[in-house]
Amino acid sequence: EERSEHILPGIGWCLIARAAQKSPLRGGVLGDAIGSGKTVVTIALILSGMKTAHSRRNVNEGKSGATLVVVPPGLVKQWDDERKKFTNNKLKCITIDCTSTLKRFSVKEICNADMVIVPASIIEEKPKTGKQRPYTEHLSKMAGTSKKYAIPPAPSGYSQREAPTIEGTWVRNMASGPEIYVGNKGKQRSRDEQAYYGFCYSEAIMKLREKKFDPSERGVPLEYFTWERIIIDECHETLVTGMQQESKAADFKAQARRGAREFLGVAQTDISKRPLVATSGVWGLTGTPLLETEARVTELANLMGGTYLTGAAYHWRKEERESGRDLYLNQQGGTKSREYRCTIQDTCHAYVKQACQRNRGAKLQVKLTRKQEIVNMNSTEGDAFLKEIASLKLQNFCITPDQLGEKA
Repeated sequence: EERSEHILPGIGWCLIARAAQKSPLRGGVLGDAIGSGKTVVTIALILSGMKTAHSRRNVNEGKSGATLVVVPPGLVKQWDDERKKFTNNKLKCITIDCTSTLKRFSVKEICNADMVIVPASIIEEKPKTGKQRPYTEHLSKMAGTSKKYAIPPAPSGYSQREAPTIEGTWVRNMASGPEIYVGNKGKQRSRDEQAYYGFCYSEAIMKLREKKFDPSERGVPLEYFTWERIIIDECHETLVTGMQQESKAADFKAQARRGAREFLGVAQTDISKRPLVATSGVWGLTGTPLLETEARVTELANLMGGTYLTGAAYHWRKEERESGRDLYLNQQGGTKSREYRCTIQDTCHAYVKQACQRNRGAKLQVKLTRKQEIVNMNSTEGDAFLKEIASLKLQNFCITPDQLGEKA
């Protein structure tokens, strides 16, 4: 559901337009603690759906019966070892750790596999020496894109960071963009680079999917295939943008993470246009599911489950690649009403309840009740109340929840 709010001048009413559409939930998040068996559960899911996956294979159309497992670079071998351990090597698995490995396998082999394991950072793969970028160069060649739209390297600097709070005002024509975000030092040049990077990558994928490849063709990029399902292990690793949250792995630094986010299609709300497309759904595995803010939950819902939550149209990820004009226009909408913010919270809670599974141990035995009482303040309490909300510059006790804003 999405809403548009418009204040009617002179009347004091707010006109709200609503548009809603029901869609199936195609995926979710398994957020059990570390060591509680997320990998085993995933392998069991693959085994249980093998018959259905095999029936959906179509080599001529690039429909694979494999589950694509996207993992942090250092976990590729570990996943293959776990697969051998728990299935007695029953699942037919292809491990693609780099572009040269991808070139060994044909379309038919990838479509007939049960599992394909790939590092999340593969599109920003770099050789030990030289400045070549093997995967994106290979993708451009297979797609037949012109040199004009050759995929550039992922931007080296942040164009936007997640905002913990909002402060200040928009200052037009500032080189640094809207400095309303605490700690955000993004520049418009970085946003333009991110937008161009994403555009060129999307153009290459679109041209790639227009082609037909012979079943014996080797080295066809992963974006060409439609997978049975997609599993994103340690999904929080690609989503975080704060340096204090990022891992220190040498092979998964900031630039590689940006490539991983593009590879997963984090900012793309149209599922069919994402680099990775699945028939049954997308699942995320993490011991730290990042459910502390509405922005995080909205992001997870978009990626794992393919569902749209209220407020996604205004998600901060869009500002990673927007023009100065769009950023300025976005700020003219003003603060959303309390009702709108409550709707965002409700839809986020609904997604977490339905799509996020976390092993919490024993259930809470306390029955929670909600009680509301209307009271009159005495003069002492009134003075204390006015002191607390002095920033709102009120002259009496007549206050509405909308005036309190986030404090309500």
